[in-house]
This record gives sequence, structure tokens and C-alpha cells, in this order.
Amino acid sequence: MDELRNILVVDDEPSIVMTIEMLLEDDYNVKSFDTKACGKQVLEWMNTPTAKVDFAILDLLINGISGIDIAEKVIEKFGDVGIIFLTGCDKRSEIFIKAKSFISDHKNIQIFTKPFDEIKNINFSDFIENELEKAF
Repeated sequence: MDELRNILVVDDEPSIVMTIEMLLEDDYNVKSFDTKACGKQVLEWMNTPTAKVDFAILDLLINGISGIDIAEKVIEKFGDVGIIFLTGCDKRSEIFIKAKSFISDHKNIQIFTKPFDEIKNINFSDFIENELEKAF
């Protein structure tokens, strides 16, 4: 039997975390953090010997740290893994502009705004599945 891929999910909306967990839990090992976790806890977990990340779904604004900071650490420790940034930020905000710049330097990163109305003709769960298929 093939080993399951490891997906890191970090978002400040528990309903989004729960939805992604339910979508992925049968086919992937999912490690998730929601509003109760600050970015520092995510980084501490990533430094444990059992931490593995093959793909990450990250909110851009996380308590105590940005999703970009976490993405940098993920790439540093686990290599050029696929990443999806989720955000409710305005596209003119500093963090959104910084994320677009970060994405331009990395080939396996996508960004989508919440709510997910901007994903035309495809629902969010199909989008995640498609991105994971491309990554693996």
C-alpha cells in the first residue's frame, strides 16, 4: 500500500479547516491548525521529527505570522511543495501584493480569495483535488 501524502492546512476559519479536512481525510494525512493556533505553533510543529508536508493550504493572515512566512519555512524544510494561499484580504492590501510577488518566484503556488466565488465553473473541492493531482 502506498504511503499517504501529507497535507498541512492552516486557516483562521474553523469551518474552512473542517471542510478541507473532510474533503481530504480519506486520501491524505491532514495536519490542520485553526484560529486557536497561532503561527508560532505551526512553526513549532514543523520542527518536530514527525512533521511531513507534501502540500500546504494556508491562510495569508494567521495569528502571529503570515501565511507567506509559513510557506517560506515549508519550502525551506520540505522543498518545492505545492501551496494554495487562501485569503479574505483585499487585492490591493499589502499582504496580497506581497503574496503575488512571492508566487511569482515559485511555480507551485496558487492564491484564491474567500469567498470562493472567483473560481469560475468549478467548486472549491474540485479545485483542491485538481491541484493535488497536479502536484502528485
